Parts: sequence; C-alpha cells; structure tokens
Amino acid sequence: MFTYEKFISELRPLIVRGQTLYDRPDRTKDSDFRRWKLEVTDLMVRIQREKYTVNCSIALRSFTSFGGSYTGSDNQAIVSYNLDLKDTINELEILIERYDKHGAPNPITPSSSAAPSNELQPPKRMTLDWIWRHMPVTWWKYIVGVPLTVFGIAFTLGVKLGPLLK
Repeated sequence: MFTYEKFISELRPLIVRGQTLYDRPDRTKDSDFRRWKLEVTDLMVRIQREKYTVNCSIALRSFTSFGGSYTGSDNQAIVSYNLDLKDTINELEILIERYDKHGAPNPITPSSSAAPSNELQPPKRMTLDWIWRHMPVTWWKYIVGVPLTVFGIAFTLGVKLGPLLK
C-alpha cells in the first residue's frame, strides 16, 4: 500500500533534484529533466489512486514556452522552462510544508449523495409527518388528484342523472 507518508518521503529528494535542472540548454530533451518529470508524475498518479487529492499541475505544464509551443528566442524558451519548473517545485514544496505542519490529509471518501442515507430509508413506524416530508410531489398529485377526479365525475353524473331518477 502506498501511503501519504511514503509519497512525501519520495517527494523530498525529487525537489532537491528539480532545483538542479534550471537553465538546461536542451530543456525538455534533457534526459535528467525527463526522468525527473516522469518520477514526479508517477508519484502524483500513485497517490491519487490511493484517493488523495494533490494540487500539482506538472502534467499540464509544457515546459517549452509561454504559449505551449516554441515560437520565440532561445532565451524566452529558457525563461518559460524555468518558470514552469519553479511553479512545479513551489507546488511540491507546499505539499511537503502542509504535511510537516498538519500531517497526512484524509483520503477522499465517496460523496454522501452516492451513499444511501438513513434519512431516505423508510422508518420502522410510518408517520404522517415522515410521509409529508419524504413523499415525492408526483405522488401527492395522484393522492389529491384521484379523489378530486372521482368526486367531480360523481357530481357531474349526479347533476345529469339526478332528474332522471326521480
């Protein structure tokens, strides 16, 4: 089982390694950078499989230029690469700071709407109050509508057939 504590312990040396990757001439083609990014991304995927939310956008970053594709000078590309690298390292450092300060977060649990609620289960003793609060509106339409319809039909028949029966 991959724990949050293990995640943080594997993340610490990756931050140190990431800080050595600034100003690389080959940037995203650099094998050290590519391995580092893969290891960080793999850690993110592994901890998210354990139902933890991790606020890190490394998978969305291009590390190439401001617009996602290289169109400027080599200096602009290095500035953009360094900026994406720094943003990622900042996010990782914040994850570690939060862990050091607060400990491991709770894993995500299924939402309460997905789990059946005792409130929606019928009680052992059905009361008018429970029926009033829990019965769907469409049922109330039938409960009120059917007797009114029957009464209306009976009244109409009584008015029309009443003189014939005398």
